[in-house]
Amino acid sequence: MERGERERRHRRRVLAGLAAAEAAAAVLAVVVGFLVSTQGNEHGPLPVRAPEPTPAPPPVVVELPGQRDLPIAVAEIRGALLVATLRRLDRPGTATLWRRAAGGWQRVGSLEDAVPRHLDRDSAGTYLSPGPGRLDLVARTSDSAGLRFSRDGGATWTRLAPPAGCGGCYVVLHGDRFYARRPDHFTTLARVAFGATAWEERAIPAGAGPERGYGALVALADGTLVVEEAGGCVAGARGHYRVSRDHGETWSGRRALPGSSNCLADAVGGTLHAHCNTTGCYYDTGGDGGGEGTYASTDLRHWEPLLEPPRPDPPACPRGRGRDGVYRWVDEAPVRVGNEVAKLFHLTRNGREHVLKVSRDECRTWQRVLP
Repeated sequence: MERGERERRHRRRVLAGLAAAEAAAAVLAVVVGFLVSTQGNEHGPLPVRAPEPTPAPPPVVVELPGQRDLPIAVAEIRGALLVATLRRLDRPGTATLWRRAAGGWQRVGSLEDAVPRHLDRDSAGTYLSPGPGRLDLVARTSDSAGLRFSRDGGATWTRLAPPAGCGGCYVVLHGDRFYARRPDHFTTLARVAFGATAWEERAIPAGAGPERGYGALVALADGTLVVEEAGGCVAGARGHYRVSRDHGETWSGRRALPGSSNCLADAVGGTLHAHCNTTGCYYDTGGDGGGEGTYASTDLRHWEPLLEPPRPDPPACPRGRGRDGVYRWVDEAPVRVGNEVAKLFHLTRNGREHVLKVSRDECRTWQRVLP
């Protein structure tokens, strides 16, 4: 019996050893297979990571302007209406910007140094206009605050100060660049790309007029610039101009305006206009029933008299419709947004208080859209 027990214990040790050997062989096979599969790859296969979950978009905070949010400016942005409001109309302040689209109202951001309409004079106020890009905006507030631009639809703003030593300069956006000029005349052209704040100056050939500078700056739809010699827009004088097709880098030779006492007027698309003040050219262009002294040029060299007034882009409201019945002499401009026209109408004769209305029937009838 004792001998049999010893034999049974021996057989169990043999079986356990065989099982351990088989397990070791299996591990060795896995290691060898791994080494074979990674030959020629110095680092081995990269670990496979589970895809990260896509973050949910931030919720849109919808908020309606309240009774104390008084509208002072409107503009169109991305097919929606942008409205600036202030809580007080007797002083400048920080305006709240609202976006009105099909889904309702949404608070966008704020704008510092906003000035109520007609605060100290009829021309005072805050004005919003689109920039070159889809989300670009320009805000004009006051002469001392300069202007501001936004690249994100009005959420944030950057102040653009006038060029150094040019506190009285008038800054205007043409295409994708701001240009600055003095109210009287200039001899160099200051410019800055939209989105930048560092001005650069470009020389213009000296004018031959008595002031040797330039007094008007007009831009065509393609960005071509035209400057008029200072001193040429007076009775009995013959005006001259120069043209730049590279944003003021280089300029054409001196070219004569048509007629006499002629001044650069404006541009509609790719057509440049000039206007004269003499009896001869007034009747050459049709007099009271025609172009009333206006000439036009498309190649910026040759001029033709217009026999009817120039036709700018059609206004948001047809002529004679949507007039303000309270403060007519400083009627606010309507803004078209899709199939609607939005406009600020005066509430009182002080000119500051407005109500925002929209029309869906080409300015025949109007509905109030703010509390």
